[in-house]
Formats: sequence, C-alpha cells, structure tokens
Amino acid sequence: MDIISYLYYKGLIYVGLKRYDEAIEQFNLVLSFPTQVAHKVHGESYKKLILLTLLKVAQGEIPLVKCMESVNHIIPKNTFHLLKHKLEHGFPMYLSFAEAFSKRD
Repeated sequence: MDIISYLYYKGLIYVGLKRYDEAIEQFNLVLSFPTQVAHKVHGESYKKLILLTLLKVAQGEIPLVKCMESVNHIIPKNTFHLLKHKLEHGFPMYLSFAEAFSKRD
C-alpha cells in the first residue's frame, strides 16, 4: 500500500507541475501494481487518468475523434482483472462526462 500511495502522490505532484505525461505514467503504475484488493487510491488514479486524457484532448495532443477510444483503453493491460472490472464499472459518472466531452455536449 505504501508504494501505490507514493506513486499516487508523485502523480499529483506532476499534475501540479503541469507535467501531465509523467503524471499519467505514475497513475498507470498505480493501476498496474500487482494487487488483489481495490483501494481508494486505485479509484482516484483511474479518475485522474480520465481527466488527464480529456485535458490532452483539449490541448490537441489527442484527436477529438479518438477521445472515447483513449478513455476506454486507459487501464493498463497488466492490471489485475478484478480491479479492472471494478474500475470500469465503478465510475459511470466519469465515463459519462468523457462521453459528453467527446460529443461537445
């Protein structure tokens, strides 16, 4: 738990420094760290990844047409399958927000 907390806070510091790519890397490390238990840090990292992806779309680094594709594939491939399932189904508001953002609603 100490390692994933460290990575999470490191990601927050990178966000504060506007070093978004490095922040995304840290949040990805939190989600890909081997665990069988979902902690609050995992959910917070997932939400931050969605928001950072939308920020990259707004800045033009990711095309708008690939916005939802990027959000839907945001969880690293080596994430434990039960954690992945909890993340994908545990934050429908963030996914709805991303969808509205991609449609410019």
